Amino acid sequence: MGLDWYEIHLGLEKTFDVSLSDDDFQDVFRDRDIRVGDLYEVLLKKLEINEVVRYDVSVNFILWRRMQADLHQVTGLPLDDIKLQTPLVDLFPKQDRCEMWAELRAASPYHIRDLDYPPVVRVVGFTIAVLVVLAEQLQIWQLGLLQWMLPLLGLFGIWMVAETYLKILFFLRRWRTSFPKGTDTVKDLCRDVLANNYDAICEGAQIPLDEGAAVVWRKLTDILVDTLGVERDAITFRTRLVRDLGME
Repeated sequence: MGLDWYEIHLGLEKTFDVSLSDDDFQDVFRDRDIRVGDLYEVLLKKLEINEVVRYDVSVNFILWRRMQADLHQVTGLPLDDIKLQTPLVDLFPKQDRCEMWAELRAASPYHIRDLDYPPVVRVVGFTIAVLVVLAEQLQIWQLGLLQWMLPLLGLFGIWMVAETYLKILFFLRRWRTSFPKGTDTVKDLCRDVLANNYDAICEGAQIPLDEGAAVVWRKLTDILVDTLGVERDAITFRTRLVRDLGME
């Protein structure tokens, strides 16, 4: 683990006013990586907070029945054919995936993460953006009278790359066919939804929210967002710090 983990470690100790040693994490590190949910559990144990809502049968039953109904509405498949172990690729054929996934997000009362671009699309899109901006910038750099503006032009170029990249992704939005990271089956999708809609699901189940545990989760995600520069939607219980969030 590198500087990112060191910064996260310090942030956890400062935010929660606890002392964390390597021994606290020895049982949850796997292949030099750690899931956010395991990190969350370590903090709950350290703070002596007993979270029960996330494992409550009624909460999970309500979530499952609602997700099953929404998937049935969108896919048209019989309810009995939609099981927790069903792969999402069986429910959302690639040729219609974008439209069907958009329908699911619209039909569900919960926030569901959007589809992502395949890695090759992001790499190619970014490469094209860089080449386009370089071609434009080189024409300006060749003007001798503007050499004093080179530092400013460099910053402007960075902004142009970002803007061009976003425009390319917008035009390629039909290529968004990859399911959110860590969601391969219906069960994974339910877990993902629970992580991102914890408060709303507890309210719908008329079960008091474990406020202490909810605060820990919010503060933990704040630290990860600030340290790793990732979107909050990318963080779920099953998200891995290194493989999924790029922690160094």
